[in-house]
Amino acid sequence: MLRRDLLEAFTAYALLAELGSSRAARRTPSTRAWLDRQDELARALAARTIDSESWRRAVEALGREADLERLVADALPSPSARALPTYPERRILRYRDADGRPRQQRYAVALFQFDRTSVITPHGHRGMQSAHLVVRGSLRARTFDRVDEVPGALLLRPAGDRRLGTGEVSSIGPARENVHWFVPLTESAATFDVVVTGLEPGGPDFQVQAVDPLDGTELSDGTLRAPLLGFEESARRYAGR
Repeated sequence: MLRRDLLEAFTAYALLAELGSSRAARRTPSTRAWLDRQDELARALAARTIDSESWRRAVEALGREADLERLVADALPSPSARALPTYPERRILRYRDADGRPRQQRYAVALFQFDRTSVITPHGHRGMQSAHLVVRGSLRARTFDRVDEVPGALLLRPAGDRRLGTGEVSSIGPARENVHWFVPLTESAATFDVVVTGLEPGGPDFQVQAVDPLDGTELSDGTLRAPLLGFEESARRYAGR
């Protein structure tokens, strides 16, 4: 049942893929090749042999060429869960290697499924980078550069406010577009996410920090002092905004 639900989540993407040329279809990598390339990039990012912006460009390009129907059909999905009632449903997607064993990889894959009331509230990140491919519907994606952290707040600079449709990707870096906020613009939407953690030597494996940019204070240099929030308070303030 879970796999059928996942496949249905990608119907819109599959229909778009059918409209592509056969030449483009031949360029689509196999599931194994796509996952292997993601692992190469994740390991290079963790080893600092590529920088954060190079990883973002490469992973966004991989997202645009992914065979999502195949990636979903080959996945071993976890049960769905919500971090909070106003958050989208999340499933972790795992894969097997050529010998049928669970793949050992340096990154995680997740599917987020939004209904009209689901919101991923504004939050920043430490020790991680991620990329988010829209595979159904559309989302409003607001992003902020992370300039600094001060007691009780993050200093941010607005970076983007755009509509992401099916096939478009948004990603984060340690500073560039580190804070993001996703709100569905359609009755349902879904994202296919790739996440790499453990990127901050001596720091946490990862940390997610809810912030309040709408009630932040604009400073003289154009940055925004956005107070840190608890996630339940963040959900209360940002649900429906």
